[in-house]
Amino acid sequence: FKDQLKQTADESLKEYLASYKTKLNGIEESNDKLMQKCIQDYHTQRETFTIEMETAITKKLAAARIEFEKKLQNIEHDLFKDTKSAYQQIVAAADELKNKQKSFDTAKRKWNKDDVRIA
Repeated sequence: FKDQLKQTADESLKEYLASYKTKLNGIEESNDKLMQKCIQDYHTQRETFTIEMETAITKKLAAARIEFEKKLQNIEHDLFKDTKSAYQQIVAAADELKNKQKSFDTAKRKWNKDDVRIA
C-alpha cells in the first residue's frame, strides 16, 4: 500500500510539475511576445516622435527665417530708403560734399589754366 501510495504521489507530482512547466513556458512565451511588442511600440513611438520633432523644427526655422527677412527689410528701409534717417542724411551730406569738391577742383583747374595763360 505504501509503495502504491508513493507511486501515486510521485505520478501526481510529475503531472503537477509537467503542468507547472507548461504553464511556465506559456507565461514565458507570452512575456516574450509582450516584451517584443513593447520594444516594437517604443521604436514606433520614437520614430513618430522624431518625425514630429523634425517637422516642428523645420516649421519653426522657416517661420524664424521669414521673420528675420522681414526685420532685415525693415532695417534696410529704415537705413537706406527713409530720407529722414540719420544714415541717409549723412550719405546726402557726403554726396553734397563730393559734388562741392568736384566743382571746386573744376574751378581750380580753370583758374590754373587761366592763370597760366595770363602769365
